[in-house]
Amino acid sequence: MKPLTVSFAFAVLAPIASAQEASLGDVSGMLDFRIGGADGESSWLDGDFGKLGLGGDDRDFKLDARLARGVLVWRPSLSWSTDLYLQLEVDPEQDDVIGVGEAYLRFKPLPSGPVRYSVRVGAFYPPVSLEHDGLAWSTTHTITPSAINSWIGEEVKVGAVEGTVTAPLADGQLSVTGALFGYNDTSGTLLTFRGWAMHDHQVPIGGSFPLPERTPQYWSFRKRQAHKAEPFREIDDRVGYYARAEWRAADPFLVNFTYYNNAGDGRSYEDLQTSWATTFSNVGFTAALSDDFHLFAQAMIGKTDWIPLANAPIPYVDDVGFRAVYVMLDRAFGDQGVALRLDAFDTADRDQAFSYNSTPETGWSVTAAWRNQLAPGLLLMVEGLFIDSDRPSRTADGIAARQSQLQIESGLRWEF
Repeated sequence: MKPLTVSFAFAVLAPIASAQEASLGDVSGMLDFRIGGADGESSWLDGDFGKLGLGGDDRDFKLDARLARGVLVWRPSLSWSTDLYLQLEVDPEQDDVIGVGEAYLRFKPLPSGPVRYSVRVGAFYPPVSLEHDGLAWSTTHTITPSAINSWIGEEVKVGAVEGTVTAPLADGQLSVTGALFGYNDTSGTLLTFRGWAMHDHQVPIGGSFPLPERTPQYWSFRKRQAHKAEPFREIDDRVGYYARAEWRAADPFLVNFTYYNNAGDGRSYEDLQTSWATTFSNVGFTAALSDDFHLFAQAMIGKTDWIPLANAPIPYVDDVGFRAVYVMLDRAFGDQGVALRLDAFDTADRDQAFSYNSTPETGWSVTAAWRNQLAPGLLLMVEGLFIDSDRPSRTADGIAARQSQLQIESGLRWEF
């Protein structure tokens, strides 16, 4: 593992050594095997502009069989109110195949009244996604998460101190969460250079993802940026923050709002990784239409800026706005279930200064998935995903701006 991965993991694990009565706690895990394929462009994971985790071969359908993900989770109890969460990841797409996914301490005292408190400290995802409600931040309705939550998984992991207060309110409960964080300065890199994507890869601590291969002219203008993104980095020593409010009704109904600001200065850089100034607002909504029929929806709007220019007609080399929304219906039938999701997304190039710097895009997708709980801990999923996107910067590489792809994938997930 990379030095940053090891050092951060030891920093979180250090309190165990001084714990007087630490329990070994629970150990669980998951193996996720996939067979599937896609047509169209090569995947963004191969340095192209393809929007999916899989890609075509000269536009022909390309079949792939692999271990998509392996996870080991350790949750020891350090005291009656304090526990540890440590998640080890296996992802063949990473330079370091084994890495640390999330690692944090959580303090959750017993409530003395209707108000409850909790605090966690470490590396984790902000509570934005409505889809990742399974073991080790996995999805349970579809194989591939929405564009919004695919991006959260790749670029919005933080090293944070987070506190939550939950209290009864109007026949339901209100939760308010606030956090101060670092190690997320490069958030926005992938959205600018590649745009939105839909996949289930998650960045480990110290991990990286490739940026699209571009012309020498393109990269000569960005000598401060490596041809890869390292999302879990602290560069400018500034503290970011996020705040979240959620109301959950007594009947199955939930609405939440999250505001995130990484407080990046937009100019600092280290090891050819730059600090981006990235903010977004997210609204989430779920409702039970019946006992087995649920509606999920999220909408996000934000912006990311990089390298302010002095005495220039534009304020930034890159000034990118981004938006995305999805609506998903899920219907359970005993041990089986189906889900249908519609996504729409876009980015806006707000500097409008350089033709070869064109980053706007528009796109949409539809996802249909079926699942079957074959046995306790054994889940079979089959999914079809069609995506269509228009990104002018593709033309600089000699391909049409508008591209579409079809991905069909099956997954067998074993949890233990």
